[in-house]
Amino acid sequence: MEIQVLKRGLKLLELAADEPDRIFSVSDFAEASGMKNTTCYHIINTLVTMGYLETQGKRKGYRIGPAVNHFSSQSVYRHELTEQAKPMLEKFATELGETILLAVTRNGTRYILIKEEGRNTIQVKPDLILQDIYGNATGRLLLAHTTPEDLESAIKALGLPTIWKEAETREDLERSLAEIRQKSCMIIERTDFYQIAVPVWDSSNTPAALGTFVPSYRFNGNHREEILQELKNIAKELSK
Repeated sequence: MEIQVLKRGLKLLELAADEPDRIFSVSDFAEASGMKNTTCYHIINTLVTMGYLETQGKRKGYRIGPAVNHFSSQSVYRHELTEQAKPMLEKFATELGETILLAVTRNGTRYILIKEEGRNTIQVKPDLILQDIYGNATGRLLLAHTTPEDLESAIKALGLPTIWKEAETREDLERSLAEIRQKSCMIIERTDFYQIAVPVWDSSNTPAALGTFVPSYRFNGNHREEILQELKNIAKELSK
């Protein structure tokens, strides 16, 4: 038995993935898929909520979203950024030995677009999708630079932070995010490792973040300075 709504949703995703740089209107999707505008609109809204499509703003249309990269070896979402970033991340992982990733957030969820594993035997391994963006450096950094609409979506989905003690109230959260926006680098110290993140701005003007997770015993001296400098260098290159 065919499930029509599933088929229709997958058809919209196929259309968006075939032209990842194109901004589709509801009418574009409806015409290409043979659906009514109202039916198409409801399916699109669900796909946006789940991160498979991304809205460009009210009445501005839609494009492929970050969640599709979780299911594909090829980075379809923001592919120009990920293609440019991949050799830089490979070099970082090889030369510095630490795992590095490129992430975005949508509707309160952090998505890792690409990740390169470090060569050191002991690594801190991040989840591919981490629901609670309050608990990691890339999540907090991205939240600080996101739109007011995305911030509201995150709070609606997750509530106010409990894992982030300095931001448990709405007032404290907004103050903490404002402080993060003033920094070029976000560092969170945990019991036995550090989380580090820096912002990336490409031509889409939508924030992404580079992040690495380093065991405490390695995050010191020259190695610490090399990690921080190289993260900033990569971010600067990707932001051109």
